[in-house]
Amino acid sequence: MPYDKIATYYDKINYDIDYIEWTDYLETLILNYNNKSKQILDFACGTGTITHYLHKKGFVISGIDESANMIQKAKSKYKDIDFFHTTIFNYSPERKYDVIISTFDSINTITNEEILLETFKKIFSLLKRNGIFIFDINTQYGFRALNDEFTYTKEYMNIFSVWKMNYDKLSKIGKLHLTIFDKQSSDIYSRDDFILYEKVYSISKLKKYLKKAGFMNLDILDHLTMKSHLRNSYRVDFVSVKQE
Repeated sequence: MPYDKIATYYDKINYDIDYIEWTDYLETLILNYNNKSKQILDFACGTGTITHYLHKKGFVISGIDESANMIQKAKSKYKDIDFFHTTIFNYSPERKYDVIISTFDSINTITNEEILLETFKKIFSLLKRNGIFIFDINTQYGFRALNDEFTYTKEYMNIFSVWKMNYDKLSKIGKLHLTIFDKQSSDIYSRDDFILYEKVYSISKLKKYLKKAGFMNLDILDHLTMKSHLRNSYRVDFVSVKQE
């Protein structure tokens, strides 16, 4: 799993993410849609930063991730939060949740549509009645706007990274080539190369799969707003309510 090795660099290469803004937004969604929420699961929690900030806001939250090294990193950073190395399908908690979140386009990384549907069904089963599932995706518009590819670089704390994305319109797969240079001395760098994939799902297909999983009440918002998504939204947030 590439994320196991990326875990070493993950926080440094994502230094520019505004986690506080993102957490404040999640809190707003949670309180607006289920103001009695107490128990939260962070699905695909990575190194646990969002989990940590929601915990600081007073929520009872735990995190799961398929990457053992991501979970190890999260546990080393935040010792007062429960983190579990597991898949969503093997996860069998003693309790159900008021809220399940999945951030940073983790849903896009599920490139098999059958597995995506089964993931939604499993998440539905882990929620209490009137529980909510919140996740964000990179949209078709956002990928198409790349004009097939883009490249950018970052540098932070002796880590230099090069990000190159290619998008295949036919397969609807985005392929990220990530190269990381880690400075070892004044003129020596180590190099690691990774390839990550994301599947681009249409809004209509995601709605279809969520409804098949049992979610009936869906809102789709322009990212970090309370407004409905637009045709030219690069990222959108789904809020799905379990009503049985």
